[in-house]
Amino acid sequence: MVYFIQDTLFVALSIFLLFFLLGYMALRHRFPKGSPLLCALILLFSSAGLSDLAFRFSPNPVVVLYADSLNLFCFVFSLAILSHFSLVHFSKNPIWTHSKFYLILYLPALIIAVLHTLSPLMISGIVSGPIGFQLSYNWGYWLIVIYAALFGLHSVLLNLIIIVKNPVAAEKNHSVFLLLVLLLSLYFYNSSLILPFLYRMVNFSSPLPTTFAILILTYTFIRYHYFTLEFLEHPGSTE
Repeated sequence: MVYFIQDTLFVALSIFLLFFLLGYMALRHRFPKGSPLLCALILLFSSAGLSDLAFRFSPNPVVVLYADSLNLFCFVFSLAILSHFSLVHFSKNPIWTHSKFYLILYLPALIIAVLHTLSPLMISGIVSGPIGFQLSYNWGYWLIVIYAALFGLHSVLLNLIIIVKNPVAAEKNHSVFLLLVLLLSLYFYNSSLILPFLYRMVNFSSPLPTTFAILILTYTFIRYHYFTLEFLEHPGSTE
């Protein structure tokens, strides 16, 4: 019961921060370029915390399966958005905002989410164990592991290069915060999706990492105007 109350508070805080940020933008009459991506990322993290809560505490196996599908959807699309931010920040090339590159970044996420939800390629069923539900995995789940490795490591490397080589302090700081958000999200999703598959174990995650990630996103946007394409393409224009 203690864990349930604790995790419920984390999820509630995540949802509150999303509405707080939307209200802040509305009151300031300022919706910077790329702010929908930021709001979508916070919504995905909030939904992931909610789905994780349902997965670990619901007694209904159908709810658990839907919660796992929602968590996977949030994972692949949040990683795509973080990769989007990393690519624009690294390249400073507006070509990364063109529609065809949205397809390159987000179409693999959509395909994985659809396959996971609508086919038995990745999940074949669910069984009830002594400490919770455990999913029955198929070989297709390796697609999720490969996707996470490619997109996650790519984003980490891009931001490490910026931190080491970029002389502009604001850009270094942005990459530090982006890297921190990325690592928090990878920690959460590894414990809720990847490790249970690799070691055939139950989900042991908590919404705490995604709540911290949302706190970072909200604070850095309000304080520094980070996590917008407006800043990423022209860092000096928002100072």
